[in-house]
Amino acid sequence: MKKILYYNWTPLDSSEGGGVAVYQRNLINSLGGSYSVTYLNSGYTYTFDKKLRLKEKACPDYPEVKTFEVINSPVLAPVQQSIKNIDIYLHDESLYKLIRNFIISQGGFDVIHFNNLEGLSLKVLSLKKDFPDTAFIYSVHNYFPVCSRVNLWKDEAQGKGHNCNKRDFAECAACYKSRSYKGEVTSKIANRYKDKDKAKWVALKIASKFYTLTENDSCDLDLYRQFEEKNIEYINLYFDRVLAVSQRVKTIMLEHGADKSKIEVSYIGTAVAEAQMGCCNAAVDLEEFNMIYMGYMRDDKGFYFLLDALKNVPPEIAAKISVTFAAKYDERTQRQDVAQIMELKKIYKNIKLVNGYTKQNQRELLTGIHLGVVPVLWEDNLPQVAIEQVAYGVPILVSDLGGAAEVCNNKQFVFKAGDRGDFLTKLQYIIENRKCLNDFWKYSMHLVTMDQHINQLNRLYEGLTVRN
Repeated sequence: MKKILYYNWTPLDSSEGGGVAVYQRNLINSLGGSYSVTYLNSGYTYTFDKKLRLKEKACPDYPEVKTFEVINSPVLAPVQQSIKNIDIYLHDESLYKLIRNFIISQGGFDVIHFNNLEGLSLKVLSLKKDFPDTAFIYSVHNYFPVCSRVNLWKDEAQGKGHNCNKRDFAECAACYKSRSYKGEVTSKIANRYKDKDKAKWVALKIASKFYTLTENDSCDLDLYRQFEEKNIEYINLYFDRVLAVSQRVKTIMLEHGADKSKIEVSYIGTAVAEAQMGCCNAAVDLEEFNMIYMGYMRDDKGFYFLLDALKNVPPEIAAKISVTFAAKYDERTQRQDVAQIMELKKIYKNIKLVNGYTKQNQRELLTGIHLGVVPVLWEDNLPQVAIEQVAYGVPILVSDLGGAAEVCNNKQFVFKAGDRGDFLTKLQYIIENRKCLNDFWKYSMHLVTMDQHINQLNRLYEGLTVRN
């Protein structure tokens, strides 16, 4: 039986880590008994003594998986944009030695599959030299190799965020200096401890390692240059295969210098793909028209762009539309956002606000919905929300950034990101030509199930290990 080591920065049973963590769990569940699976995470757990070590931990939900964690990694995850964290990431050797000894102690692996690089240091990638017969695979779920903030998004804290896909390292420094991370680092670590008194002191101690620059500090632009150049150099040298989760991710990685002979598109498998309808779940010949936005109340997700655009829909059209916002919010901190949503009641047939959504209520929320809107302003790798809506029979109107446009695969349902005029033109056409909603399914992606994805990975694993 082949042995696989999976890596991600969050513990396997953690509620953090977003879609990548969910994907990792789905992947392990779908493998069944085909492989002997070991799981490693790093950059998550810290203790007051700060001693770097590796610990085996029990994971009751995955009794067949040997689970290990690096304690007190010198590289914090998520890495964010602490200049000290970047410096440590580039030059640390302690993690390389620790993980090398760990691999030896486990008798080696046939495959090491990284679903993230955060929480590690650069030299860990060079372990391929020590284990040349092991297949090294990296799935690119975010833009960490070319952006230390992982999302190619600039100036978020100043309320003027924008997509940033430039190789301008002065821009990286300006982006970094636009906000402070010490408080953010402290709160992230503190939230990982149940003992709040202990959490405060541990978090403060660790956060001091990763403090941000103050307004008067200088910033070594060469570190940002090295960060991108070294990441791409090591990825090209040491990975046997690089899996991009969308064609757009592959294009961006190639633009930044990734080896085209090693990178391929691998759309992730999802459990919800099993339910894909392949047709509209709502009748399109009714007078009413129901839209939905599912996601975060955040600038990069296009939430504020959408609010602005909806205010400019012609009143005679808005009067026919009901809009649901399924977005997690706090009535105290996001009171203004909620108020803006409720203002739309003056011109729309109906406005509904739901405080987030879950797997349990998602299908119900999407039943009777004619159109979902995914208006992201950043290169969102492959928005899970786009896949979920399409699976449950909801056509999507999406921006041209990131991977969502590949899901609908139809120019009539894609608008230029941030372009209110283009959005309104496309929306009005869809509302006035309802039958195009039925046509959506002629072009949309056939969603990848976990079984299909596992079959692709099996072929990859087998091919690489036979070759090696």
